[in-house]
Amino acid sequence: MSIVAFVVMLLTAVGIHELGHLLAARALGVRVPIFSIGLGRALWARTYRGTEWRLSLLPLGGYVKIDGMEAEELEDGSYQRAAHGYDALRTPGRLAILLAGPLANILLALILLTAGFSWQQMHTRTLHVQTSQLATLRAGDVIVGVNDMTLDEVTAARLNTQVTAAPLRLNVRRAGGLITVPVARGPALPFTFETRASGGPAALGPSLRRALDLTASALPATLDGMKKLAGAATHLDAANLSDTGVSGPIGSARLIGDLGTNPAMLVLLAGTLNLSLAYFNLLPIPGLDGGRAAVHLTEAVIRRRLSPAVEHRVTLAGIALLLVIIVFVTLGDLLSLRG
Repeated sequence: MSIVAFVVMLLTAVGIHELGHLLAARALGVRVPIFSIGLGRALWARTYRGTEWRLSLLPLGGYVKIDGMEAEELEDGSYQRAAHGYDALRTPGRLAILLAGPLANILLALILLTAGFSWQQMHTRTLHVQTSQLATLRAGDVIVGVNDMTLDEVTAARLNTQVTAAPLRLNVRRAGGLITVPVARGPALPFTFETRASGGPAALGPSLRRALDLTASALPATLDGMKKLAGAATHLDAANLSDTGVSGPIGSARLIGDLGTNPAMLVLLAGTLNLSLAYFNLLPIPGLDGGRAAVHLTEAVIRRRLSPAVEHRVTLAGIALLLVIIVFVTLGDLLSLRG
């Protein structure tokens, strides 16, 4: 179920991203022949308003084909500029199309995060302890966490993977103070979780402010995660590779499984996934929106266009780098599963 939920979240984020590119291109008079959710062979296709809308075989991403964005390969293997569509636009127009995708993700993220933070106030995460454990608890005790994790963070899956030999501890509010109550651990966890309604939604203003704060902090967090990933990969440091803060499909699917049926947290996760997609695409790596934008800005500074052959080689190098990043992120996810 967690894999299905992750695929739905990913394809929604990708679809919004590519739709941003499409709408910006159309607004500037550039044709968009293909819009695809998924990669590979088309399983379903319909043409509407000059665009072929596809659902493709591999649910690992998506793309739009924008007229004039790619150089045209000639019979002798050389490349020439398209000189129409996207390529015929001035630099501001090309940048607008490139940045529209990440911007669409950021806008969707703000909506999801605001809704998630508001929804979070409407539900209480409760914990039910087995009768055998009640001797250590008193009337009026309020359980606020387990092993120093809040009840929103705690799930049976996380406890089973993150707490092995260590004893379980309930964080309890008693008589105005916080205490720790040890809990015996048997073959199964001695408690279960429930999410239930606890009141009306939070005011829009505070929820939006929290969403804006998270959106602002996510960019430096993304850069820091990529820096840690590069350091761990460069030094082949397996110990730190799983602690970079960068997750791929495996890590994200695992997190969704950990969150279980907590709707607010799933909505918040969908919002952060959109932020991650937006900020990752803004990195100045050839093959990403940010890399292509960096090329256009460089051309504006030097006041001449790079040759199509050079731009093609730079893009191939960027794609190779992206594949390396995917390998190390996946390796980090697998190592975190072991931990």
